[in-house]
This record gives sequence, structure tokens and C-alpha cells, in this order.
Amino acid sequence: MPLRVEGCAPLDVVDLRARLADRKGRPWEAWARFAAQSDGTVDPARDTPLEASYFGFDPVGLLWSMAPLDPQSEPFELEPGPARMQLIASSPHHEACRAEVTRLVGRSGEAFGAGELFRGQAGRGAVLLLGSQGLPREGAAMLAQHGLTSWALALPPRPVPLEWLSQRLTELARDHQQVHLCATGRAGEYALLAATRRPRLDTLAICSGSGLAFADSWLGVPGIKVDFTQVKCLQREAYEAAVADRERRDVGRIPVEKIEAPLLLLSGQQDGYWPASAFSELAMQRLRKVGQEFPAEHVTFEQAGHLLGPERGVPHRPTGFLADLGGRPAHQAQAQRACWEKLLSFFSAAN
Repeated sequence: MPLRVEGCAPLDVVDLRARLADRKGRPWEAWARFAAQSDGTVDPARDTPLEASYFGFDPVGLLWSMAPLDPQSEPFELEPGPARMQLIASSPHHEACRAEVTRLVGRSGEAFGAGELFRGQAGRGAVLLLGSQGLPREGAAMLAQHGLTSWALALPPRPVPLEWLSQRLTELARDHQQVHLCATGRAGEYALLAATRRPRLDTLAICSGSGLAFADSWLGVPGIKVDFTQVKCLQREAYEAAVADRERRDVGRIPVEKIEAPLLLLSGQQDGYWPASAFSELAMQRLRKVGQEFPAEHVTFEQAGHLLGPERGVPHRPTGFLADLGGRPAHQAQAQRACWEKLLSFFSAAN
């Protein structure tokens, strides 16, 4: 995010604030304090701040370190289209100056079935993005910028027959030679289960998901019972307690060896929702034990939390506002960038 503030004397202290309104109009802000360089300029893409809402040199630190001005726990979301960020620079020896930086978050989608379709380039394939908490519009719009037609869908209220997702994939396959599926969290658990029914699928990516099925999941699927009444802090503890007994854990193992597509699992070891890294590794253990026909990979990020992937985990977005979902802000921002790059290369490799 190159930005130059000119007209200062060398070593002048300049305060820089970045402000952005989310899709609900709520203001978010980050800040940094710099010493002007010998040419009288300040540039966050070049300079390390003296102090900041982030630590050390980071060209996009003013984006991922944003926090809401009004304390609240709702996640940050942007509508597809131009997002205008206000930048305010002030110095003891100069009047405050303002600038506006526009970030393009893809194009708007169009109504398609129960979700929204974001069109990419012809012949590049299509991705069905299944969200666990609403439509993953921002991620779908950004994937379309990379040429992949993306269908943003939200998991309907439970119970949901596994055939529901197979039917959606069939709809997408009518117009596209290659079809990819990407899901997050509980939606990832559902996607793994549905993929064992062998729908037409070229790749399957699961972010912060689980190789286990839980009893409160979906119609007709046996699973592990979780007792949330004993949870005093994070619900992660309830999931950990539910799988502590090996026999109970084995009841919920998803037969991932039945999936007929390359599989990519992405997780954070500090996931506060549930132990996604351990749950994803259980899927890999099963593949290694039972055998697999298609390639599979599990990438885990040591200090990242739950927010990975196209649903609320796209790069350069605020990371420190939902502490109960785990992850350290700077490491979460780094993991989200790496996760996004991994997804893009995974989908491209199938072309």
C-alpha cells in the first residue's frame, strides 16, 4: 500500500491514521507514527514506524491492524466493489492532510440459486464457496478477480441432507468443465461428508475444518456428541472433551478415503472455535492408514486461529477483533496471506 507524505523536514514526527467503513457503515481505524526520511517523506511501504497499531515493518499493517472505533464483536466485512480508505497525516509543524485510497474488492455478484455468482474468465473453472455463517461474498469476488467463477453459498439451517450440496455442484458443472469446492468451519465438515458421496469434483479445499462428524451436524449422519453445558470459556474445550475417548472419536471419523478429488486442508493451531489442526490431521491419518487414490495435503499455521480462507479470512483485513477465534493478529495476517496463495495455486494446478 504505497503512500508518500511529502513536505516534512527530516526526522519530523508524522502521525498517520487509516479509516475505513465496513459494509454496515461501522468505522474501523489503524494508526502509525513515523519519522520523516531525509527527503521529507513518509512511506508505510518503505518505513518502519516508531509506534503503530502493528509491530515492525509491514506495508499492509495499516489494513490488518484495523480495529472498530465502537467496541463490538461482529466481524469485519466489505461489499464487493470499491472500498475507500481515508488516510489522515498530521505533524506538529504542519496542518493535517487527507488522502483517499481505493481498494477494489472484486465486482458485484448476481443472484444465482440461493446465493450469488461472481463471474470470472471463461474456461478457468468455477469454485463453490460454502460459508458456515452467511454468504462469503468478499472471498468469491476476489477469486473472480483471479479468473475463477465463484458461487457464494451459505449452509442452510440444519438439518441439511448431503444431497443438497451434490445437487449444487451438479448445477455448477453444467456450465463449467472444472468444478472446485471450498468450505470453512462447520461447513467444511459438511463438505467432506458430502464429498464422500462422490459428486463430480476436481478439487476440494477445507479451511479450519474437521475430519470428524459431530452429532449435531446433519440428518442421517452418526457423529460424536458434544456437551456444551460444561463449557466455561471457549467452546473448543467442549470439542476437545468430546473426542478425548478414542472409541467415541472413532464413531465420528469421516471416510475421507472415499473422496475422489485432490484434497487440501488448511488450519490454524490456535483455532479458538475448535481444534481444527488436530481434527484435520485425523483426516490425514485415516488416509495414510486406509490408503488414498488422490493426493491430499494438510497445511497448518502455528500461531493462526479460525479465520482462514475465503470466508472472513481473505488477506489484508482486520485480524485482532475476535480474540475468541484464536490467533495472534500479526501471525494471523501472515497466515491469511499464505493460505490465500495456497488456495489459488491449488485451484490453478487442476487446470
